[in-house]
Amino acid sequence: MFEEYKFTEHSAADINRMIPKRCRLQGSRCKNCGALFVTKRLICPDCKTGTEFEPVEISGRGKVHTCTAVRIPLLPVLKRGSYAVGVVELEEGARAEGQIVDVELDDVKIGMEVESTVRKAREEYPGKVIYMYRFKPVKKR
Repeated sequence: MFEEYKFTEHSAADINRMIPKRCRLQGSRCKNCGALFVTKRLICPDCKTGTEFEPVEISGRGKVHTCTAVRIPLLPVLKRGSYAVGVVELEEGARAEGQIVDVELDDVKIGMEVESTVRKAREEYPGKVIYMYRFKPVKKR
């Protein structure tokens, strides 16, 4: 009747990442004019008077609005090869910036359908792992 528990080792960061509500794209909506943003704001840039925002869950799905390829890393210590970054127009209407992953640089196109995913960005010290959202192409069925 009960499923057998299978022990696996996970760090605290891995456990937090596996909780769906912890790692998701979240936006904020201006209570004054209703404008939606992915990043937190102090003042609404649309109405210029809104200072109160409510949290909004965002699907993370959208289309590439604009993109570029970074062929030389910003910091040589990153030792990262080329990668794509872009602005994604989300289904809800807000725009989000992010790295576009799981696709060749030359295959990233404006209008391409993408969805957000959470990936490890860096490890500051053992046990403290920083995760960030990225965008990956939507698989066609």
